[in-house]
Amino acid sequence: MKAGRYYSTQGPAFHQLLMDGDRLLVKTSEAYAISLTTGGDRWQSGEERHNLDGSISHAEFDLAPFRGSYCRVTVVDAAGKRAWSNPIWP
Repeated sequence: MKAGRYYSTQGPAFHQLLMDGDRLLVKTSEAYAISLTTGGDRWQSGEERHNLDGSISHAEFDLAPFRGSYCRVTVVDAAGKRAWSNPIWP
């Protein structure tokens, strides 16, 4: 836990969060949406990947807009249950 390798969930699961330069690769359990957001004036809802049949399980995001701040991945399943990552500092 000291290393921050945990996350909060109501059911959905993270299988992988991998930073590769300015890219973030995300693998999850099956979900309706996977989004990348932050607090304050940098909150972005447009960085979302979704599939209407609830079968999305991976996404890739550009971390460049979050440099100097933090972001978080949120996963929402078809039932509306969520999982959130710890802060990610690009």
